[in-house]
Amino acid sequence: ELLEEYGRGLIALTGDMNGIVSHYLLAGMPEEANTSLSRLQNCYGKENVYLELVDHPEIENQKLVNDLLIELGKKSGTPLILSNNVRYTTKEEQSAFDVLLCIKDNRLLSDPHRFRVTADLSLKTEEELQKRWCKIPEVFTNTLEIASQCKLEFKFGKNLIPPFPTPE
Repeated sequence: ELLEEYGRGLIALTGDMNGIVSHYLLAGMPEEANTSLSRLQNCYGKENVYLELVDHPEIENQKLVNDLLIELGKKSGTPLILSNNVRYTTKEEQSAFDVLLCIKDNRLLSDPHRFRVTADLSLKTEEELQKRWCKIPEVFTNTLEIASQCKLEFKFGKNLIPPFPTPE
């Protein structure tokens, strides 16, 4: 309800496979996916909603979801963007990320039942993405369009975290 009241002018991405549109597409429920997309467009404005393709072909069902989103984009006229679910900057940092997951979950690296991420969640270079997505160049144009609408001034070296009193 709040988004319906105040969402105009914000930019909305449909999210990864856990997003509502992708969820319905994966479940074989295209009408519900269309309804969810229409609701987002009503909240934010049709021109401010983008279908989010994710560059992780090694993740189960990701290529299928991307293909379904591309088709939905063609049918609905909704623009596509490309994202990359980044958890670390280089592939070499994957093992450190794995250790952090173990710490978070209070598990050992040797635990065969612990949560594991096998996908490469490193930051991809523009060249890597351009090579893989050259057949859909609008994902880059649309991503740059969103970036041009974002106005952020960031001052390095200045602490912007408000004080939060903690007990002694």
